[in-house]
Amino acid sequence: MDEILRTDNFPPDGVNGNGFHKNKFKDIPDAKPFALIDDNALIIHSNLNFQSYFNLADGNSVLELKSEPGFAEIFNNFKNSGYSQFNSDIYIETENKSEPFFVELNRFTLTGTEYFFMTVSPPQSKIKIEEKIDNLGQAIEYGNISVLITDANGIINYASKSFERFFGKRIEQIYNSYLPDIISDFLSSSDLEELKNHLSVHKKWSKIITDLNEKNQLWFKELQLNPVKAKGENGGFIVVANDITHYVLKTRYIKQSEEKQKSIINNIFDPLLIVRKTDDELYFENINIVFEKLFGLEKNAVTDKKIKRYLPEGFFEAVETNIIKLESSGELSIKFAYEYKERNYEGKITFIYDSFHKERVFIVILNDITEQLLIQKKLKEAFEKENRLNKLKSVFLANMSHEVRTPLNAIVGYSELLEDDLEKNRIDSSLEMIRYMKEGVNRLLHLVDNIVEVSLLESGDQDFDMIKTDLNPLVTETFLDYKNKLENSDITIETNLAAERLIVKIDEEKFRKILDVLVDNAIKYNVPHGKVILQTLKENNNAKIIVSDTGIGIKSEDLDKILEPFQQVEDESYRRKYEGAGLGLTIANKLTSYLNGTLKIESQLKKGTDVILTFPLLSE
Repeated sequence: MDEILRTDNFPPDGVNGNGFHKNKFKDIPDAKPFALIDDNALIIHSNLNFQSYFNLADGNSVLELKSEPGFAEIFNNFKNSGYSQFNSDIYIETENKSEPFFVELNRFTLTGTEYFFMTVSPPQSKIKIEEKIDNLGQAIEYGNISVLITDANGIINYASKSFERFFGKRIEQIYNSYLPDIISDFLSSSDLEELKNHLSVHKKWSKIITDLNEKNQLWFKELQLNPVKAKGENGGFIVVANDITHYVLKTRYIKQSEEKQKSIINNIFDPLLIVRKTDDELYFENINIVFEKLFGLEKNAVTDKKIKRYLPEGFFEAVETNIIKLESSGELSIKFAYEYKERNYEGKITFIYDSFHKERVFIVILNDITEQLLIQKKLKEAFEKENRLNKLKSVFLANMSHEVRTPLNAIVGYSELLEDDLEKNRIDSSLEMIRYMKEGVNRLLHLVDNIVEVSLLESGDQDFDMIKTDLNPLVTETFLDYKNKLENSDITIETNLAAERLIVKIDEEKFRKILDVLVDNAIKYNVPHGKVILQTLKENNNAKIIVSDTGIGIKSEDLDKILEPFQQVEDESYRRKYEGAGLGLTIANKLTSYLNGTLKIESQLKKGTDVILTFPLLSE
């Protein structure tokens, strides 16, 4: 046998379709009949004794053997059983007579293909056969195998002792009894009729029965009715009762455990993925319902499949990368960030070791932290706003200290000088002192007016008289007013108005206020011999008013800052170069917004500033 199966007997060249070189077998003596059979039951090679005994040649099917029991059933059962060896006495028909042969089947695999080696021992003496029958009976008894044998009509003529114990009856109660009558206590009426029908037509039948033993424990047995052929005609039946209690209970326990695990997994509200790592590849082990819905997957369709094929590329890379990091770090878990469908997730990966399969199983949980991040963002914005408000309060106090105390100090000083002039009857200088005092009072009034207006705009209590009007005349009015004021100044003011009418719906008084603030700033922050230009134009169904200057300009990082109340680029009181509380642009910006317009500032340091007002045009 070993000589036959040696792989060096099968050279790589000159082999047949099954990978065997037939000439190698010619050196084997023709003693005991043998045949080499492939997975399809075809004879690859047989010796002369086998061919002469059974009239079968190479290429024939071994299933053509006429035997009792049927060789086709024996071969197929052995092939599907997983056993490596089978041997038994079988009646095989040779030259129109049936003789007992001892048949031995061995299974082996060569170059990845499964083959069967069959040896047949010629008929032995009757004593030898009887000895083997006796040995078989003892094997059945000592193996505790529950076996019944009946004739063709279902009348019992043999029962093993384990079957007697199984039915709780003695052999004399079972012998010569009708099989359905003996097992009727374990079957329903429909099952009994089915059994009787299979007995009458000589067909296989099986049924799982259950009951309680003397210890009140549940058991399960599988009854199998197998018909036997005798000389080509219907013979008796062999009934085997296999105890499957352990298998059924184990299967039930596993199913309950799986259901329990499934229930636990599906009651986790976060997306959960269980991954198995085999040969450096990641495979789906399990996913919960939340994960299915998030990624549009179905558990049954992806189980045991590679996750790379089904997961979004970014998520797969995150899982794979962090699993590698986790394995090399020696830590028990690792976290990572992942964004999917405008939601933010914090992923956490842990692992357990599967000792049975000797591989790691990784558990990936995605925690949706979108709302948490949003809350953190709002808290940060609130914190920053509070800091701005605290700073604004400090700036306000510093500005108010300067803007209020400066004119008040001037008023107090000029009043003392006025008192002295009046005592000395100096009329001319008295008039000058009165003018200075008036300027200080007006400055205070202007400051108070601005503070009140900002307060009204913040509260939404400001009233607006919205009318349809042409912007060009309003811009011209402002231009002429400031042109007169700048007659004795080195600052010049110009206009460049659109040819067409620019009809918008605004509050004219509030619009003039906006222009006053912008032109006043353009003059205040200009350079010597500088220029201010008022321009109007039509663009994309909008009216634009641009107030440009050639002044000191503003840093880009300060553009948003100066729109807040009480802000100037140099806001510390001891460094202030320009008068004002820093409310003008705040008022202009808020008024523009209330008039359904926008205010935009473009500036370059030391080159000048453009303030652009935009209002939607109306048809005339």
